[in-house]
Amino acid sequence: MSFCTIRSACVAALLSCLLVLPVSAQTSMVASSTLSLRDAISATLAKNPQLTGFEFRRQALEGELHTAGLNPAFRIDVSAENVVGSGDYKGTSGAEFTLALSSVIELGGKRDARLGVVTERQQELAAQQRIVELDLLAEVTRRFIEAATAQQ
Repeated sequence: MSFCTIRSACVAALLSCLLVLPVSAQTSMVASSTLSLRDAISATLAKNPQLTGFEFRRQALEGELHTAGLNPAFRIDVSAENVVGSGDYKGTSGAEFTLALSSVIELGGKRDARLGVVTERQQELAAQQRIVELDLLAEVTRRFIEAATAQQ
């Protein structure tokens, strides 16, 4: 296989990857004289919009994991009775003030269950990402081989 044939196959593979890999006009990948399968795969993994969405979802799940690990908040209640009355209760002399501090006491491993659910969702997301990556890699490889075969 001559250098021109390999170069033509690489250029054809790059063009066929455009359906899978949206490349911006500023990208200088076309500047090189040849494109290897490794380069096509690297570019696909770095620039594919399907894969960039996984990073945002991963960050959201990290936030959910942090939230799931929090303990229930404390609550402070203040109430006043008989503040403005008449007769013996006139003014603030007969006032009653109540201060209450409360919190939910979790029993039965609810916090661990919340953490477990979010952890499972993170693992599911990682598996989905890997599936998409493998599908993209298979498509890039298939198109690269088709282009190389067409040039022979």
